[in-house]
Amino acid sequence: MAPSSSQKRKALKASHKSTHTHRKKILALAAAFSAAAVAVASLVPYVDKVPQHTSILTGHAWVRELLTGHPR
Repeated sequence: MAPSSSQKRKALKASHKSTHTHRKKILALAAAFSAAAVAVASLVPYVDKVPQHTSILTGHAWVRELLTGHPR
């Protein structure tokens, strides 16, 4: 026996609700991953530091190197 139109309507409504719920879950998961990516990207400069101002020179030798450049 073929399903009636009300049964078809109920099945279609249930299918639509299931699809909508699935899309909401995927959207929430994508938002969570995006937030995590932003958090990681903003913390990298604080974790992966590159030493700066490590010259052994002081005083006149330091100023001379600044003005003339490094010999290499």
